Amino acid sequence: MAPLRKFIGAVMVSLAAVSPLPSSAGSKELATELLEIYDVPATARMAVSTMIDTLTTQDAHLRPYAGIVRDFANQRLTWPNLREGIVKEYTTTFSEQELRDLVEFFKSPTGKKFIQASPGLSQRVGSSVQRVLVEYQKELDKMIVEQELRGFDKIR
Repeated sequence: MAPLRKFIGAVMVSLAAVSPLPSSAGSKELATELLEIYDVPATARMAVSTMIDTLTTQDAHLRPYAGIVRDFANQRLTWPNLREGIVKEYTTTFSEQELRDLVEFFKSPTGKKFIQASPGLSQRVGSSVQRVLVEYQKELDKMIVEQELRGFDKIR
C-alpha cells in the first residue's frame, strides 16, 4: 500500500499549504470565520481533488485505485474532518487580535478584492517566474554540466 501512503503524505503537504492560525474560544471562532471568509473549505476540496488527479495521473501504481482514493477523500477529507486541525494551525500562528484584524481586512472591499484576485494573481506570478526560469535555462544547464564535469563529490 505504498501508493496510498504517498497519497496521504501528499494530502498532508497540500493542506499545510492551504492552512496558516493561536487558542482561546474567541480565537477558534475568529479562525473559523476567517477560513470561511477566505473560502478555505472550497479551496481544500479543490486542493484534494487536484492532488488526486495529479497523483493518479503520475503514479501508474495508484492509477487503478483512483476511484477508491477519490471515494476515500470524499468521505474522509471533508471540511468537518479537516476544520479542527486547520483552525488549530491558525490559532497557534496568530493572536486573537491578529485574527480579528485579518477578519476585518478580508471583510473590507480591499480584502474581498484580494480574495477574488488571489487565484489569478498567483497564476500570473507563477507564469512570470516560469518566464524568468526559461530565460536563464541555458545558464542553469551550463552550471549543471560544469558540476558534472568536476564530479558530484565536490557539490557545494
